Amino acid sequence: MTLLALWHVVSRHWRFVLIAILGSLFFTGIYSALQPRIYQATAVVMLNQDTQFQDQVLDLTPFSQQPTDVNNQVVILKSQTLIKDVIRRLLTSSCTDSIQLLTKPLGKSFLRSPNWQLQSRSYDEMARIHEFQKKVCSVNAIMHTDLIELKVLAYYPNSAACIANTWLEAYQELNMAFSRQEVHEIKEFLKQQLLKTEAALLQSEDTLKIYKKRQKVAELSEETRQHIEQLASFEVKCEEARIDLESINMRLENLKDRLTESQHALLQSSLSSPVIESLQKQMGELIAEKAAYEQQLKATDLYSPSDVKLGNLGSRLSGIQQKLREETEKLIKGGAATLNPLGFSEQLMNDIVHYEAEKIALQVKVDALQLLVKRQNQRLESLPDKGLQLARLQREAQVNNTLFLMLRQKYEENRIVEAGTIGRVRIVDRAVPENTPVSPKTGLNLLLGFLMGWCLGIGGAVLLHNWDSRLHQIEDVASLKIPVWGVIPIVSQKYSLSESIAGNKTVFSESYRALRTHVLSQPGIKRLLITSPGPGEGKSTTVTNLAIAMGQWGLRVLIVDADLRKPVQQNLLPYSAPNGLTHVLSGRQRATQVVYQTNHENVWLLPSGPIPEGPAELLGSTRMHQLLQTMETQYDLLIVDTPPFLAVTDAAVLMNHVDCSLLVLKAGFTTYQAAERCLSITQSLKIEYSGLVLNGLPQNGYGYYPAYTYTDALRAGGK
Repeated sequence: MTLLALWHVVSRHWRFVLIAILGSLFFTGIYSALQPRIYQATAVVMLNQDTQFQDQVLDLTPFSQQPTDVNNQVVILKSQTLIKDVIRRLLTSSCTDSIQLLTKPLGKSFLRSPNWQLQSRSYDEMARIHEFQKKVCSVNAIMHTDLIELKVLAYYPNSAACIANTWLEAYQELNMAFSRQEVHEIKEFLKQQLLKTEAALLQSEDTLKIYKKRQKVAELSEETRQHIEQLASFEVKCEEARIDLESINMRLENLKDRLTESQHALLQSSLSSPVIESLQKQMGELIAEKAAYEQQLKATDLYSPSDVKLGNLGSRLSGIQQKLREETEKLIKGGAATLNPLGFSEQLMNDIVHYEAEKIALQVKVDALQLLVKRQNQRLESLPDKGLQLARLQREAQVNNTLFLMLRQKYEENRIVEAGTIGRVRIVDRAVPENTPVSPKTGLNLLLGFLMGWCLGIGGAVLLHNWDSRLHQIEDVASLKIPVWGVIPIVSQKYSLSESIAGNKTVFSESYRALRTHVLSQPGIKRLLITSPGPGEGKSTTVTNLAIAMGQWGLRVLIVDADLRKPVQQNLLPYSAPNGLTHVLSGRQRATQVVYQTNHENVWLLPSGPIPEGPAELLGSTRMHQLLQTMETQYDLLIVDTPPFLAVTDAAVLMNHVDCSLLVLKAGFTTYQAAERCLSITQSLKIEYSGLVLNGLPQNGYGYYPAYTYTDALRAGGK
């Protein structure tokens, strides 16, 4: 429909369009007036990514200082734990009495109940949290920044601002607790190790002093002393590596607690490979070789950090450590790829990769140093008993003293780190009350109401204009100005088609007898084509029943199934015919070989045969014309069944080879536009339909004397 035509339609039904617009505006205005006023408060926070403590305890980057994952923080802001804390804070705030959660008051009657406990997860508690998550708060990460925007909705401006600021404070404290948690745990671990080492140091010093006094032994030989220093150095390094390893394990446990059981098991199974085992072996050998070489240099006073061999060993060790990290990362990320990407954040992945690589490197270092300590202990066994005992006591005292100093330094450093950790959250903008409601948006609602009314008005006008363009009665068909040759009512379901035709008093049988009479009244019809605008309109049924009626009249009738797209006339035969029309048109069979007698008197069938490629070309060929000429000499009437007229060109092609063409229209199904389109196409092709058949007409008005009804119907339809 063109714009001009649409304008004419709207102009014709302008009253309906106006009523639709006014009605839509009226109901939109009423809806907006009845909606409660909702106010919004907005706050902005920034996630700090500065790494303030690069050189802190254990020389490792803690989890709290990894690059910020803004998406993770968005999830935390809407987590049940945080929202539960926010609601509890609101209970004790000054604005508790005026706060509302849109549909329920956020007062003591709503929040406080006997089931509100930390360990309780009752329906009431979860309902409160879900209400807050869905209707009160919203969190959005601002693109390409580390800023997060928090929005809160409430019935009062002050309430919205109070909720937003309380939410900010709770989130800031939670973030600070997260940041300090890991450092605090490591500090407590170091404190325990420090107390234990201090006690061991005091005991070892007392034991050494008592032993020297009783055994009257002053000092060991220079060689033994150097050996003891080497052993003590190895033991100190081993113990330091062990403490670092335990700290790493604590960090990994904190991270893996955030994984599900399946994720934890999959990652654990991904941390072993022949490459890693080979790198571990090489790393252990290099650590042992480097430690032994360092002690050898120190014993001869030749130690220098710029020693060439020592530098080469350090470079090789660094290269193996880097390869070990890369291989660990590859394995972990390969395993994590099979996990749910929504439940496994990139930041958590990076943390686990980092600490797993550190864990493997430290474990190799501990194993290598333990092996060196074992070898040094074996060398001590060659000393006399007095010398051996003194050496052991001095070594133990020296090791404990060195460990105590190292642990005290790390403990103090960790205390400074914990005190200086203030979290990553920085409040950029606090929420302030906004006196302009965000809902309802009356102006926008009225505009949308106008547009909706306009669209409904136009749609209704077009609908009225095009209301039910189907053909229902003979009067509708008469407007096509084509003679109506037959009117076929709906057959009762208790009769089959053949029974209905064979019956003498059924409306259905009389309708086909009337159609037969009309066809026979036309002179010179030997070839009759029957088609319809589209599928499902009864053309094939009309062909079959008209042929049966003609056969009952005593005429020899041949049904030619020229529907090479979706043939159905094969059902007339009690068996499946292997050959058909396509074999004749392709020259593989003669016509007499593919004609079959049906179960109905004087009715034969030329089935379609296999569906070919290019049916229109076959039907328009010279062989098809010759076939029809040959068959009309052997039968009184040829009735040709074709595909739907508008679907394909087959029917239009065949209309040039027949004497008469009928168009079947189905009452309540065929549209006026479809029928008109068929007529316009035939006019453009210089062909025409001889008549129409209205099929499927309800039997209203058909009585015991249907002839009178048919006569009246045919007169109304025209001849």
